Amino acid sequence: MSHRPIKGAKVSIEETTLWAASDGEGKYFITNVPPGVYNLEARKDAYKNVIVSKVSVKEAQSTKIDFKLEPVLMKISETGEDAPPPSPPPAKEKLVKVRETEKDEIPPPLPPPIDKKEHWVDYDNPPEVVGGFGEVIKVLKYPEGARKSGVAGFVHVTLQIDEDGKIVDSKIKKSLQPDCDKAALEALKAVNWKPALKKGKPVKVWVTVPVKFALK
Repeated sequence: MSHRPIKGAKVSIEETTLWAASDGEGKYFITNVPPGVYNLEARKDAYKNVIVSKVSVKEAQSTKIDFKLEPVLMKISETGEDAPPPSPPPAKEKLVKVRETEKDEIPPPLPPPIDKKEHWVDYDNPPEVVGGFGEVIKVLKYPEGARKSGVAGFVHVTLQIDEDGKIVDSKIKKSLQPDCDKAALEALKAVNWKPALKKGKPVKVWVTVPVKFALK
């Protein structure tokens, strides 16, 4: 069995919009993950999906999780030999011309826009909170009414962050409760941000950030 690094595997955190794709060395990095316990999933075409449960993320600490992806085995025929791959469909006169590149070089798709007025821009480095996401946790205020009612979970906030790291627009993508939605948005606006980078230059981008409200 090969132990070579796998490029282009998608590693995502369940119940959030956070994910990353592995590079040519099989490495991936997911930033701005709030402290908590999560399930992680790694997937790639022609490989079996792998899920690692109950991964603990602590404030101001890095968490390393390795995945071992196994290729999907070929179907075994009744004779005990590997079944041959299916024959390709007959050629047609009108074919779509595919860009000449390796499949792994194609980047994962960007998140879909929220509405027609929003345009998602690709980037190499995502926006980051100055000092880490723990700064958001410090200023996040858990609404007393929501706490007493046992409201807990994630608010997903979509922000537009410009080239200077300023939030110029915002929307609630996934609501938890009105007071929690407001508190999450206020906390994200109360901290300083580093802008996203593309080819080393700051760019204005949209990004979705999950903010967790957890009862202690």
